[in-house]
Amino acid sequence: MSLKKGSLTIEVIGKAEGGHSSMPSSNSSVGYLAEALLKLEDNPIPGKLEGISLGLFDEVSKQMPFQYKILFANLWLFEPVINSFLSNSPTMNAVIRTTTAPTMLSASNRINVLASEAKGTVNFRLHPRDNPETIMNFVNDLIGNENIEVKKLSAGTLASSVSDWNADGYKVISNAVREVYGDIIVAPGLMVGGSDSKHYGKAAKNSYRFNPFPLSASELSGLHGIDERIKKEDFLNGIRSYIRIIQSGAI
Repeated sequence: MSLKKGSLTIEVIGKAEGGHSSMPSSNSSVGYLAEALLKLEDNPIPGKLEGISLGLFDEVSKQMPFQYKILFANLWLFEPVINSFLSNSPTMNAVIRTTTAPTMLSASNRINVLASEAKGTVNFRLHPRDNPETIMNFVNDLIGNENIEVKKLSAGTLASSVSDWNADGYKVISNAVREVYGDIIVAPGLMVGGSDSKHYGKAAKNSYRFNPFPLSASELSGLHGIDERIKKEDFLNGIRSYIRIIQSGAI
């Protein structure tokens, strides 16, 4: 991967009168929070196939069947269709836009108490076109009102700079992978997760984020989840790829 996404974490707070569960009001802090989170999920940050994401599909589309080549060769006409199609895949959706992920919830700590505040944590993984300020503006415009407060939990980080996919380091990675996996397509891409590469990016002109372990759609969806796993042979081939990268890069 030639680029890593940025990150921003916010807290969405629903506010209402607290009290006893035996006499609930018609509107609760939990209800206001739930409504706000649903709005965020139903209205994703606008996405578009451009920059390094476009570079990925420019390369991969060369190996696609003819009908798909036509689509990507005529983005001026088919871009809305392509963007809609990619948005339906969690993996590809993360490539074309800043993603929105509600991850944590908290409210009352007793079963008979109505919370005056209900809090939800939302994590955004920032596409290079976005920054923390534009995301905060988007969120406030969408859900901000007298019953909802939006707070940053961190300053946020921007996406990394784009590493050169014509440089020698990229060629070392490409050749190493082909030695292990055979004649496969190697293309630049966008890393959607966080990694320690941010530290290397300060010391090197090009910092590549690379995972040589093949993962199916079901394996990708299991990351950080229940029954996270990888096939034994894929795991071993990933190790072999790293060994070849180290050996070739040291010459």
